[in-house]
Amino acid sequence: MYYPEEAKRRLGKRQKTRSAMIVKKVSHSKTYRLY
Repeated sequence: MYYPEEAKRRLGKRQKTRSAMIVKKVSHSKTYRLY
């Protein structure tokens, strides 16, 4: 069975991880201060 909601959640998680990695690459100090 295929649930669109689960797919959306997985896509969101992937996008969040990607954005986080990009932010870390761009500026380490800012990411450390935020977290």
